[in-house]
Amino acid sequence: PGFRCMSLTSEFGIEHNGEYKRVPTPQLPPRFDQRPVWEWGCPARGTMTAQGKCKAPKPGEEAEAGMCWSQDSMIAGPKTPCGSDGDKCMCVKP
Repeated sequence: PGFRCMSLTSEFGIEHNGEYKRVPTPQLPPRFDQRPVWEWGCPARGTMTAQGKCKAPKPGEEAEAGMCWSQDSMIAGPKTPCGSDGDKCMCVKP
């Protein structure tokens, strides 16, 4: 509680909301070239609710879950969008 997750726009593009879809080569405004830019929302396992939130799967159902953008969680580790290094996604206390 109290933490929000964010990810690099150079890796994931912009508009981090809804269902997660990988952007092979993000198209970013030129001003984003000056320094790393982060946006709220990370790829996470879950499904979208009617209210537009990414709802985490129930225990044991993670393998069947889709992926969506979440400000409350992220998926990291080998072979995940955020990777293992912690340099693409992070959760911070705003």
